[in-house]
Amino acid sequence: MLAGVLGSAGTTGITIDMTLVKDPSTSAVRLRGLSINGLGTGTDGISISRDAGAVSVEDCVIDGFKGSGINVGGGRLFVRNTTIRNNVTAGLTVTAGKVGIADTALVFNGVGISGTVKSLGNVYLFGNKTGDPT
Repeated sequence: MLAGVLGSAGTTGITIDMTLVKDPSTSAVRLRGLSINGLGTGTDGISISRDAGAVSVEDCVIDGFKGSGINVGGGRLFVRNTTIRNNVTAGLTVTAGKVGIADTALVFNGVGISGTVKSLGNVYLFGNKTGDPT
């Protein structure tokens, strides 16, 4: 069963920023069983700041944002068993940090993955405007 998060016009569904934590490198955030929907007007589904520590996204659906499904600006992110779809810019944008993905589908986005992902396992890229395997 999924719980819902709605990213309304011009907002991010979930922002993870641990700048006030004494040691962000030892902090952890787990997002599990969420449906995050931007209705075509939200900015990003999940935005992770440079001081995020360790973030796990599991068993989620991220759908319909003007920007990216997940936008990573730092920290460490692991995504498992998640569908990221219908996002205008990208399913996943990585500008900094370390990212691993397993058992995840990135479909019908502008780009499936933008940036560098350290480890991939059973990742499905389909129907994205660019970046799909041929």
